[in-house]
Amino acid sequence: MSIKGGMVAHLKADAGVAAIVGTKVYPVPIPQGQSAPYLLYQRYDTDHIRDLSGPSGLRRTSFQLDAYSESPAEAEALSESVRLSLDGWRGTWSGIRVTSVILEKITDAFINDPDGGEDVLYRVSIDIIVWHAESIPDTE
Repeated sequence: MSIKGGMVAHLKADAGVAAIVGTKVYPVPIPQGQSAPYLLYQRYDTDHIRDLSGPSGLRRTSFQLDAYSESPAEAEALSESVRLSLDGWRGTWSGIRVTSVILEKITDAFINDPDGGEDVLYRVSIDIIVWHAESIPDTE
């Protein structure tokens, strides 16, 4: 499994996150027909760390997690559950050693109903950095 898959499994297993969204943790874009609340994720950057001898076996992956709800308080509660689950976490996800998860920033937004109605979805975006091991290519 990938680091994404490991992170998703971790979030779905977290009691605080699951209490709000159940298993509704999806990659961008949201599957059609899903109702809020839910959590979306996307990887937006990966750095393969190198030293003078080549690949170091360490990777830095950045993710954006978006907590969506029809209620601003629920979106905030979901983002706080995600923060408590991930910030500072270290261990193993799907056999991949995670050396550190760092919360980088949290931002608020809202989305008007795309059909022109009065419905609004509230979003809290959480940017995290995951430092984790990666295999080193055999160059010989």
